[in-house]
Amino acid sequence: MGWLRDYEKIFTTNYDKNIELATGKSVFHLHGDFDTLEDVYQKDSFRNSLPDKPYKNTSVDEGFLHLYSTAITTYSDNYKQYRVNLSSVANKGIDKLADAYLNNPGVTKDVDSWGDDVDDLVARLGVAVKLRIQI
Repeated sequence: MGWLRDYEKIFTTNYDKNIELATGKSVFHLHGDFDTLEDVYQKDSFRNSLPDKPYKNTSVDEGFLHLYSTAITTYSDNYKQYRVNLSSVANKGIDKLADAYLNNPGVTKDVDSWGDDVDDLVARLGVAVKLRIQI
């Protein structure tokens, strides 16, 4: 595994920390990992600061935290349902922002400025809003 240390960035579909342990480097887990809790299972996460607070309806067993990790599999029925609905909810949010973009000059100005934002997520959100308007 020594040859892996030569790479600046390492990506894996493994859920464990074997590559980190072997190389001493940070690794990007494309499908999540067993050592990082998904936001909906972190009581104090930004996600659980929002009104629907998915954590409030979930019992997290501290002895089996890997079941609540960012790994592609999940244990909680509530969270599985949340994941199924995630795209639909996100699309509704983009639709509402696109409508505000078309009807509120303040929102239009703000969204137009996002294209130059250093945060890629904010810049992509601006692109998504404008794309939604074109569709």
